[in-house]
Amino acid sequence: MSSSSATPFLSGGGSGFFGFGKKSRRGSARRTVQASRASSSSSSSSSSSSQHKGPKETPVTFGKRVAISFFAAIPSTVLLAAATGSSVLFAGAVVGPPLANAKENDVAGSANTKTAKRGSGSGTKTRMEKTPLGGEMTGKIDLDGRRLVAIGDVHGDFPAAMKALEIAGVMNSKGEWIGKNTVVVQVGDVMDRGDSELAIFTKYQRLKKKALKEGGDVIVMNGNHEIMNVMGDFRYATNGAYLECGTYLKKLKEKEEGSGSSSASSNDSDKENMYSNSDDGSNETDKPPLKKLSEQFQNEDPVIQGVRARRELFQPGGTFAMKLSKHPTVLQVGDTIFAHAGVNQSHVKYGFDRINREVSLWMQGKIKNPPDYIVESEGVVWTREYGGKDAGVKYEAEACRRLNNAMALTSDPEAKRLIIGHTPQTTGVNSGCKGAVWRVDVGASRGIYGGAVEVLEIKGSRVRVLS
Repeated sequence: MSSSSATPFLSGGGSGFFGFGKKSRRGSARRTVQASRASSSSSSSSSSSSQHKGPKETPVTFGKRVAISFFAAIPSTVLLAAATGSSVLFAGAVVGPPLANAKENDVAGSANTKTAKRGSGSGTKTRMEKTPLGGEMTGKIDLDGRRLVAIGDVHGDFPAAMKALEIAGVMNSKGEWIGKNTVVVQVGDVMDRGDSELAIFTKYQRLKKKALKEGGDVIVMNGNHEIMNVMGDFRYATNGAYLECGTYLKKLKEKEEGSGSSSASSNDSDKENMYSNSDDGSNETDKPPLKKLSEQFQNEDPVIQGVRARRELFQPGGTFAMKLSKHPTVLQVGDTIFAHAGVNQSHVKYGFDRINREVSLWMQGKIKNPPDYIVESEGVVWTREYGGKDAGVKYEAEACRRLNNAMALTSDPEAKRLIIGHTPQTTGVNSGCKGAVWRVDVGASRGIYGGAVEVLEIKGSRVRVLS
């Protein structure tokens, strides 16, 4: 990217364009912005982000409606793409891919019903569920002395994602798994800002299959942008991403109708046949039939097709939402906790496995509303308190105290560190709280600012940055 477009900005939310709001559990009122004011929402939040290198994000919650129900009610005729630009019109709000140096205002939605009561606050250690290697819907995975690698946000940038895998020493230049029994954890935000989201997910899944055969694993977390897309918030999707969704769904429909192949062209071989719909080993017979090809892909602008396709793929119960439902949202691997943004005591008490299960059920469409822990401002995919100076945190002592108290509640083994993404770091991978928190989002995607790719390696008690 040119220097003029290299200004870093944060990968998450701020004021939203839905006119519903409520107060957070800590009592601070969350901002809401009416749909008609969406285009000016960034200026309304400038005062709160003046101390940051990029605009600060604060999720907005809804009082009685959430994005999924909002989007389900939108007539198909409203989903239009502007012929002269890359914006898409959603129910009166002009929404489009972010521009460099522009402020962003992600939005999260909240449930209108409360989730089950949280931890009792007794301070007792919490034993989280364990499952064998490869079982992602758990709160805990044993590391058993294996090498652990953490990869930050990649935001639809296929080359950056592949470079991270090569730097980690788990994939060679031919795209083959060479990591043996290494466990790789990608901290979320594969989605938005780039054109190759589905290709990246597919590549990770194919590497996972190979890794599992050798005793390793490739785990992809849910970040705030995965959550947003399942909620129907597509403001940071690029036109290229819409086209990718359109092509993906078209291939699925052709396969279902028996009128074509689900394989990608030979030119897409480097993206590991991204159009496959069976790469996760799931039971395809459990999925509802797709709409007929002629209903969606006839005489329409490709971007409009892509918008429709994205909506169908990512709505709760949709083909790709079902894939995301298999990804954890918070996880302890050995003595290392992974969360896109962070954890606190309430998250540990509530249980990582429970959070993952509830997020999964929502993504599958089995419960109506997203769990509180993924929509509140201090939730596991939204908090900025561990983001360091690039999140505007000048004094992190209080955040460190909360983190240490949270880790002290874990056991078998007790967690020693937290690894997060979410806040792009202008100085590369770095640590805080005397090594208790590591920040691995280096803004590697060209949709952020194309930072130099770095990953974090953990071998036993040794932690080091690879570049």
